[in-house]
Amino acid sequence: MQDLKKLVKKIHSLGMKIILDGVFNHMGKRSPFFNEAQALKKSKWRTFFKLDPKLPMRYVGWLDTKNLPELALTKKVVQDFIYKKKNSVVQSYLRKVDIDGWRLDVASNIGHKLLADLTKHAHQAKKESMVVGEIWSYPEGWCPSLDGILNLHTGRIIFAFLGKKMSARVASASLEKMVSDSGIDSILKSWTVLDNHDTPRLRHMASEHWAFNMASLLQFTLPGNVCLYYGTEIGMEGGNDPECRAPMRWDLLKNNLTLEFFKSLISLRKKFKALRVGDFKILESDELLAFMRFTNSVRDTMIVLANVHDHHVNQIIQVRDGKLQNGTEFLDYFSNKKYILWHGTLDVELSAKSFQVLIPQIGKTKKGYDAHENIE
Repeated sequence: MQDLKKLVKKIHSLGMKIILDGVFNHMGKRSPFFNEAQALKKSKWRTFFKLDPKLPMRYVGWLDTKNLPELALTKKVVQDFIYKKKNSVVQSYLRKVDIDGWRLDVASNIGHKLLADLTKHAHQAKKESMVVGEIWSYPEGWCPSLDGILNLHTGRIIFAFLGKKMSARVASASLEKMVSDSGIDSILKSWTVLDNHDTPRLRHMASEHWAFNMASLLQFTLPGNVCLYYGTEIGMEGGNDPECRAPMRWDLLKNNLTLEFFKSLISLRKKFKALRVGDFKILESDELLAFMRFTNSVRDTMIVLANVHDHHVNQIIQVRDGKLQNGTEFLDYFSNKKYILWHGTLDVELSAKSFQVLIPQIGKTKKGYDAHENIE
């Protein structure tokens, strides 16, 4: 506990925050609590588990897994122990250790009502704390029971688009419906996940250079916080568990082009407000995944285009922002390729398996004219 307090203090001094992983749905079979519950009929821990001598394992395991006995979360004594009391697990780490929140394992199995109660008590312990839940299902409806979710659904759409199992039009519509169903605020506070300890690594799933980079670009530009799995930023490989859990490859840090690419993506998000807190609109296209990120200010608007095809794409894209003035110049963030907005449209060109992030060049010309001077 003292070591953790030192770590938290150091993390905070660096302007960072620290969230702990809370596995509150089940325990391990070798847990002393569970062992005592099985051995002693008068043990207080017997009420913590779903013990039943009529069942094949004599208890309920998560996903029927023998090694993971489930907790009886509907019982008050369990709720008190985990999150309700001031000395509970959730509250004590927030109050005494000063952590910044909890990431809840298999949160979707805990359910909306209990998650809402846990989140409420976490906020009581530390007002600005965050509770984010691991949700493997559709994102709709999980907030405000949680502050945010681990949004694996967005990652699923990205991979489907890259693998051409979803057309650009279907992927676009799916993303737009997800944001509409869930609410933009909920999606913005959630973590966009492409890979983690339960899945093959991104380099394994998107082994081609263009696919790896495009998946990462979309993770950084679609609505949501970027949840970057350690080692992905240096291109670590790894298949299914346990290959995906290999130790960090510090030897790959030197002269690593993948790391430089991720640094450019981080700079992109830091530089442009719309990527962090902006709203989201799909731009119609048969061949391109095209969308816009924007705020109340026209100066924050930006457009992202992605082409997964083996051929060059040249299309006219409708730009859904009436504040952008005719003749506005757009530059691709990565190549400086130039486009001119004409009657609310852009005539864009993308080479095969490429992407662009288009930034409007708003401000005074060399002669002092500013077409957006009186536009918010």
